[in-house]
Amino acid sequence: MTRLHELQQSFAHALFKREPTTTAAVIATGSPRLSPLQQLEVYREQFWWRHVGCLKDDYPTLSALIGQDAFEELCVRYLAAWPPKDFLLRDLGKNLAEHLRAEGDRLLVDVASVEWAFVDAFDAADAPPLDPATIAEASADAWPGARLSLQPSLVLLDLQFPADELRMKHRAGESLSRVDASPRALAIYRRDLLLYSEPLEPSAHLVLAALMHGETLASACQRAADAEENLGGWFARWAALGWISRVDFSIVRLEVR
Repeated sequence: MTRLHELQQSFAHALFKREPTTTAAVIATGSPRLSPLQQLEVYREQFWWRHVGCLKDDYPTLSALIGQDAFEELCVRYLAAWPPKDFLLRDLGKNLAEHLRAEGDRLLVDVASVEWAFVDAFDAADAPPLDPATIAEASADAWPGARLSLQPSLVLLDLQFPADELRMKHRAGESLSRVDASPRALAIYRRDLLLYSEPLEPSAHLVLAALMHGETLASACQRAADAEENLGGWFARWAALGWISRVDFSIVRLEVR
């Protein structure tokens, strides 16, 4: 390891410390106006201000729910456990829900999951909308083996708490407090440059999640007892919302023994 590399590592470690470092003289030279410690503190404080500010921008509901001081302490713990790996701040908070899961507070996990889903949906790529002509002449034998390509902006969530309602309350300017559990399935998606959330029936969520993971229509329908009787209505709704981009057909043949 070169001396320059050692200094770069020391500088990076000093920035990640929440408290002033005692090795500033090794890293900074100082100036007539600032000591080595004061020089380093300029960078260290900017690092934390920028990163905590970025996390607060992505997680405003979470910050409002637990309070600014508690949120900043959460950011300290999170950045210590998940330090940024590159210069882009877009993905800085992508592991916050996982970090909160390890800390054991499911309400906060759900709030973070909802807020990050909106970030993901906003930045996701676009896929072409479903062309009805591509499915108009499909035979009944082709549908069981069909695989659906869904819009990349579609995010499915299985929540234990009404985190989506907390987000709406915060956006409406209402004060927030902890709430009781209220399990729900939720879809978050982008359409025409706007973001939306859509409640899902539990069985519809199971089928849609299976389709998202590449299962055939027949396989996905086995996930829920009422799937076959409701599939027509679900498909029409998903298509109307623009969630389905393409349907690929292959005939499933059952082997008789």
